[in-house]
Amino acid sequence: MSNAVICAGCAAGLAVPPGVTGKALRCPRCGTVNTVPGAEPAPPPRVRARREPGYEYDDAPSPRRREEGGVPEWAWGVGAAVVGVGAIVVLGLVLANRAQEPAAVPPGPNPPAPTPAALSSKRAGRPETWVTGTHEASGAIWEFPTTGWPASFSSVVRIGDRASLTFSVVIHEVSEKNRTTPGAHPLGLLRAAAPGRSRMWGRLVESTGTRDGRPTAVLRTQNAVALYAADHNTTYEFTVITPQHDGGEARVKRFFDSVRITKPPPPEPGVPVPDPPAAK
Repeated sequence: MSNAVICAGCAAGLAVPPGVTGKALRCPRCGTVNTVPGAEPAPPPRVRARREPGYEYDDAPSPRRREEGGVPEWAWGVGAAVVGVGAIVVLGLVLANRAQEPAAVPPGPNPPAPTPAALSSKRAGRPETWVTGTHEASGAIWEFPTTGWPASFSSVVRIGDRASLTFSVVIHEVSEKNRTTPGAHPLGLLRAAAPGRSRMWGRLVESTGTRDGRPTAVLRTQNAVALYAADHNTTYEFTVITPQHDGGEARVKRFFDSVRITKPPPPEPGVPVPDPPAAK
């Protein structure tokens, strides 16, 4: 089989006879001398290793070596052992906790439904009791009811499921401005109050009276009623919130009737103080 060579002078194809390699070949067209290239050397034949008789040989390719820096096989074994021990410990703890749990009690018959009276008593809290409150500076003493833990100057009585009464006591000193301003002192307002016809601070005057030498008035609004008293230095206010929840207002009446002011009223300016009786 002949090969072809391209002429370097005119690019014409030159037929090369078989066996002519490494020799000069003149182009009949342009006269250029071309050199016929030699053929590539053939690869050497494969040589099979000699095998000795009586031995077994494994022709499978050898496994690729692990890359440097990888986890060694002994580390994988240690890790698997640690994980197995941890799982056993956790399982033992779970089984121990289950053993300590109390055995389930089979369900019994359903208890009877509570009556409305029992619910009302439960929601009301403690039984209703009357406690005594005092104000040492003024000498005021009073009693109010409670169904819980009363504070020093207030208490709450639960009535039924939702209704309640709130009792509170407020004792203040009369400001210097009200003492010196004509018509602003509470004493003047109390003495001028007329039941059913006048108001004090937006509250209707329901009744008037005296308590331990001090003028008083019962003042009422839609949701509160108060016993108000005063002397030259101090005002006393005993209030019940939502008195309509107290049927007949028996608690309100007892609360107001219990009020006492043990100290005598202070003297008023311009009123002479009588001399104490002479000793006999």
